[in-house]
Amino acid sequence: LGAVSSAAAGYSVFVATVPGDDDSFSLVDISSPSSSVDLGGSSSFTMNSKFRGAAATSDGKVIFAPLYADGVGVFDPSDNSFALVDISSTISMDQKFAGAATARSGKVIFPPYKANSVGVFDPSDNSFALVDISATISTGYKFAGAAAANNGKIIFAPTGSTGVGVFDPS
Repeated sequence: LGAVSSAAAGYSVFVATVPGDDDSFSLVDISSPSSSVDLGGSSSFTMNSKFRGAAATSDGKVIFAPLYADGVGVFDPSDNSFALVDISSTISMDQKFAGAATARSGKVIFPPYKANSVGVFDPSDNSFALVDISATISTGYKFAGAAAANNGKIIFAPTGSTGVGVFDPS
């Protein structure tokens, strides 16, 4: 992807080289229903800021955290299929979650951005639940980003929060 070459006065210069037309990047259209795109009955999906963050599952699917979307995105890179799992009956506000991490159980955890709850998505049955944390933190723009720690807890990166979020999904 890049190379280091010698330059005058003993400095090194990094020269970025990007592959040309070699299929290193592609764009899979999810804006309208098709044989490989299930929008849960919606006729189009063209809003901005649909998702913020993604996590891979043990079966290779990639789960997208809903920011403005009223559904969890499920992408299968083995066949480039996409499904939008409706969660609007559980939560329908904007700027819900920002980030995703897969727990040991296989569930995908979404840190709250403006939501007052942690999102928990189970890709085995496409179920979605909320864990209320409003008694612990009430600020807006709470967290953006998540990582699974070795102890099984999910760590949330603070944005508006004054502290790191530590969520135990067990």
